[in-house]
Amino acid sequence: MAVATGLKYPAIIDGELGGYGVIIPDIPGVCGAMGDTVDEALTNAEEVLKIFVELIEADGGVVPPPSDPATLELEPGEMIAYVPLRVTAPTA
Repeated sequence: MAVATGLKYPAIIDGELGGYGVIIPDIPGVCGAMGDTVDEALTNAEEVLKIFVELIEADGGVVPPPSDPATLELEPGEMIAYVPLRVTAPTA
């Protein structure tokens, strides 16, 4: 994978006890995840992000860089978190 490791994408979390959603605005299309807790939703978003990046790279596309979280507009009840991009190094 040619993407730099250690990237963290800003994400918007919303929901309530028992059901949370995470959206990663930098990733076009539907890049979101759900979970019963904030931690579960963020863990699921991390996996979605990893798969999305793998698909983009497999198609020869360019993965967008993380944006400045200060540019995100939040609705009441939403909060910002970060989703890390963790990639697995290829084995020889």
